[in-house]
Amino acid sequence: MVYLFGSILASIVTLCLAVLVGAVIRRLLDGVPGPLRSSVTGLVVLIVLAETAVPIADAAGLGSVDPARPEQVLVWLLLSGLVLAGAIVGALAVLVVVETLVPSGALPGPVTLVRESRARVRRLLRYVRLAWIASTSGLLRAARQGPESPQFARAVVETLSRSGATFIKIGQVLSTRADQLPRALAGELARLQKDVEPVDGATVQELLAEQWDRPPGSALRSIESEPLAAASLAQVHAGVLHDGTEVVVKVRRPGAAEDVRVDCDILRRFAARAQRRWAWARAMDIDALADGLSASLLEEIDYRHEADNTRMLRSLADEHRLLEVPQVVDELSGDAVLVMTRLRGVALVEGIDGLSRGRRTELAQSLITWALSSVLVDGAFHADLHPGNIMLLDDQRIGVLDLGAIGVLGAERRQLLAVLLFALLNDDDVAATNALTMVFAVESDVDRSALQADLGRLMTLHARGGEMRDSLLSDITSFLRTYRIGVPGDVAGAFRTLMSLWATVRALDSDAEFASLLREAIPPVLERLTSSGRVAGALAAEAMVSAAVLRRLPARAESISRQLAAGEFVVRTRSFTESADRSWAAAMIDRFGSAVLAAVLLSLAVVLFVVPVDVPPVAGSIGLDIVLGAISAVAGAVLALRHLIRVFTR
Repeated sequence: MVYLFGSILASIVTLCLAVLVGAVIRRLLDGVPGPLRSSVTGLVVLIVLAETAVPIADAAGLGSVDPARPEQVLVWLLLSGLVLAGAIVGALAVLVVVETLVPSGALPGPVTLVRESRARVRRLLRYVRLAWIASTSGLLRAARQGPESPQFARAVVETLSRSGATFIKIGQVLSTRADQLPRALAGELARLQKDVEPVDGATVQELLAEQWDRPPGSALRSIESEPLAAASLAQVHAGVLHDGTEVVVKVRRPGAAEDVRVDCDILRRFAARAQRRWAWARAMDIDALADGLSASLLEEIDYRHEADNTRMLRSLADEHRLLEVPQVVDELSGDAVLVMTRLRGVALVEGIDGLSRGRRTELAQSLITWALSSVLVDGAFHADLHPGNIMLLDDQRIGVLDLGAIGVLGAERRQLLAVLLFALLNDDDVAATNALTMVFAVESDVDRSALQADLGRLMTLHARGGEMRDSLLSDITSFLRTYRIGVPGDVAGAFRTLMSLWATVRALDSDAEFASLLREAIPPVLERLTSSGRVAGALAAEAMVSAAVLRRLPARAESISRQLAAGEFVVRTRSFTESADRSWAAAMIDRFGSAVLAAVLLSLAVVLFVVPVDVPPVAGSIGLDIVLGAISAVAGAVLALRHLIRVFTR
């Protein structure tokens, strides 16, 4: 390799040629290999040529070329080009194999590798730790037996509780989703410990200074060092602004964001593996459940989302006099800190005893009305409305906290959900079936009569004595799965929000019938949905669309009648009118033509190499048939490799 790297100039020229050869390789393979991979391959090609060019030339009788004879120079250049082309074809073959086994982008580049090495080591150690926990907790053994196993729920809870803050939070969220989990597992998850060891006050001061880019004392008159509450991902401190406003400061725990990202990645991988291995995981669609949890947690650790949600739900709660939502202090809130006005009070379940019977009933009705209005009228609702997020304020009103997760519904889906809920509560299986088939994606081959009969039976069982049973949501979910009806996430969240009020309503009024309260709250909601203003607006929009269509009808009718009268009316169908269709057809023709041409060229090369032909040599012992066979082999190999790389990469 003295000719390639014998001097600085030779080294620079060699590297430039390697990049050029790599660019040619990428061009031949439609840009599939990465630039670094192609350039390294080009460098290898040059090294191979430098080591093999002299032996090949000697074997072909080209050891010396007389510059005075142009025909020898021309032949030498032609054969040298064939040697280079052959080396490139060999490199192409190696690249196709490598690209098939390890596609470009599957492995990080050197810069990315160095940058992410620390995170990758951390992720690897986390994998090892979680695998050890799952093994020693009995989860792997219980997972083989499925959720029906008596050890399954205990193993899951023990694994989550030992796996750290992120997985504890996941367990707490899952405990509120009884519609998606076996009841025994949801009950065990509810026992997960919520409070954790708090971060010390000095660390909190440092975090606030970093987020605000100034000392905390310049933004707050005071902040308590002991937190009001400490959770797995954040903790909350009481403070006072300089104008005397009492606030709460929610601070993300150090390293929580990175922990959540790593653990969510691991959770998705575990779920994907479980979905492939176990039937019960596929029945629960555990892969989609893990994706939903991960997306929710990743959004939750960015407090800007919670701030936006709080502002929106505060504006929607203004018309409910018995409800209060905190106000965000915008200038002090960011991705890791959220500052809101403080709501004075206690957890609702702790302050119920001090309320009169009439006030309890009034608060229960107000909660249900607000939840129904937010889901069915406003279209934006609290997606985690469990009792722990509801306060009883000092003035005997209700305060709503922790708005990190909200659900959003479109106008048409809200209206159909209202009809469905109204029909369910009033035992109208015909209307419920009609609304259900419009809200959800019901397959065309579903037996509608059987669906209506089973839905009616389910409604009857859950309407005994006017009292809604607590298993309604899980039973409806099972019913939908039986008929292969997919439930959109926003709809499932809406039902979950309504059903999560059950425990709160029962705590407020033990004699209250949840179904009866819903029946009382729905008519005003339906009245708002069908108010003259809303209906008039919808009709006006439809009328404008219809008017635009009608204005075009006379001209089109006249054109059709004229063509009919002249006998010129023709119905044409045109294929490939879309550019995507044309591109697909062109690609298919190109692939087929390339494959056929490659086969022809390679077959011709074999014939020229194998079948003896009496032709004079063009240089040394090399005949014209060998030269033409080499050209045909190179061209055919390039076309064949291009076809293979397209098959494996697209």
